[in-house]
Amino acid sequence: MKSIPATDNRAGDFWLAIGILTALTGAAVAWEAGDRTAGIDFHLVWIGADAVRHSVVQDVYRDQASPEMTERYLRRPAEDKTHIRRQSAAAGTETLGLSGTPLLYASIAPLSTADYDRDYRLYQFVSLVALFVAIWLFGRLAGFPAPAILVMFGVLAISFFPIVSDTHTGNVNRLQLAMLAIAAHFLARRRGDAWIALGGFVLCWAVLFKPNVIGAAGVLAFWWIAGRRFRRLAVAAVGAFVAVGVIVAITAGFFGTFRCWASWFDAVRQLHDWYRAPADNGNFGLMEVLREECGRSFALPLTIVFAGVVAAAAWISRLPEGSDAGNDSQMRDEATLVVALMGAGCAIWFESAWLVWLHYLVMLMPMLLVVLRPMDSAPRGLRLAMRGIGVATVLVLNQSVFRLVPHPTNPRWAILANFAIVALLAITLIEITRIARAARRSAGARA
Repeated sequence: MKSIPATDNRAGDFWLAIGILTALTGAAVAWEAGDRTAGIDFHLVWIGADAVRHSVVQDVYRDQASPEMTERYLRRPAEDKTHIRRQSAAAGTETLGLSGTPLLYASIAPLSTADYDRDYRLYQFVSLVALFVAIWLFGRLAGFPAPAILVMFGVLAISFFPIVSDTHTGNVNRLQLAMLAIAAHFLARRRGDAWIALGGFVLCWAVLFKPNVIGAAGVLAFWWIAGRRFRRLAVAAVGAFVAVGVIVAITAGFFGTFRCWASWFDAVRQLHDWYRAPADNGNFGLMEVLREECGRSFALPLTIVFAGVVAAAAWISRLPEGSDAGNDSQMRDEATLVVALMGAGCAIWFESAWLVWLHYLVMLMPMLLVVLRPMDSAPRGLRLAMRGIGVATVLVLNQSVFRLVPHPTNPRWAILANFAIVALLAITLIEITRIARAARRSAGARA
């Protein structure tokens, strides 16, 4: 048995200690940052859940602008100086704009008690844990050692501004990221049907929790079809169908009607008619930037272009069933492909949706971890390009760094951010195809 030098053990212990220290420091700073804000986005979700629970109106989507809702959730709290956090959140809300899915409100219902301050703090704690779980699981799938994952968590929690924005607003993107990571863990690392079905269940739950991650599910399903992995797709679909049944039952029980999903769909469909978010107001959507610059909508062309490019890369990267049955390196490559494809699927939404807030870009994390991961097999030039683009993306999306640019207006920031996102997507797709080619060569050599 080969002995491990004591110096290696000491070095490992040192970097593990550095990782733990960085992670705890990042968590403490992130917690303090969240605790200083009113959580305006959480406030809206909290209102939706509370209104349904107490039957304030007959249909929370249709009647959200009613006098009862405005009086109970905006006017009276804005005048109540005994509850500072809720007063601040209510005063900063002009209209309710409740457009979350029924599952979102049902999921937050346990955190909608009469004590908003307590609920908000508990929600921030759950979201911080979810962020750690997401980075840990995605990091392990991509091949990061434990100390590196801890450092990544500590650094990104306080320097990656989409995460900072999600913390400040109390939005749900950290929870979504954790759901995707858990789904990827089951779908990429487990070979038993039960684990694949559980992965499909969690992925479906994530989509119906907030549908802007539907691209992750779509791209992964297309990749399986391209590789003729029909059994895996079918088993995951069974898990997804079970999830739909459970979700419908839960939401119908919470709302008291099965029509809650139809009401939600109507509310979302009408949202674009009355709500506008220009780039100057913090909208990072490429479609909105182009609409303002060119005076017309590019929604359909952008969707076709980005979905087509990602689908082409997924087709080129197809792997047959059983290609992950080799050594640990081959299994890790398979897992990395799942992580990267999920991230690329999310990017389709970012680059074609009309509304993309900064905190939505938390979903860039899978692609960031793929391009920053430790790797030996990639050509040196590609490694440098991936790491350079990964670091540049984090810096471009850092508001403090952007303010160093002359005339740092929000539209200019949105344009620069989209350049970074497109570059990150492009280099991720290049890496996807490289990994798949290497995996097919390895499988052929084994055969």
